Amino acid sequence: MNEILVSLISGGTFGALAGSIASLLAPWANWKIEEKRFVCEERRNLIMSWRGGINDIEPDRAFSNVNTSEWYGTLRKHLQPDVIQRLEGMELIELGTSPKIGPPRCWWQMLVLSEIERLEKQWGLV
Repeated sequence: MNEILVSLISGGTFGALAGSIASLLAPWANWKIEEKRFVCEERRNLIMSWRGGINDIEPDRAFSNVNTSEWYGTLRKHLQPDVIQRLEGMELIELGTSPKIGPPRCWWQMLVLSEIERLEKQWGLV
């Protein structure tokens, strides 16, 4: 009889403990999933904003007029240091047309677009 009682008590205790742990882990797991979903959505919005900023620029516009824009301000902190140095320290050079992007772009627009693509891949959005 004692063995049965001990087994019931230990089984009930183990079940209660497992249930308690599960009830604590489930909300945490949901929170992590929602957090990841939110981060992905924020990153998608940033990518759309940056691409929109590039598309709104006339092909021959100087970079010095762009580096004060809001979209570039949000992009700058994600750029690699050598890209920032090239963008903020070079003269405008025209590259011509790219079949992938459409209208003629200058070198810095092509560079920014390639960095946006790099970030998109790095963040797992493509």
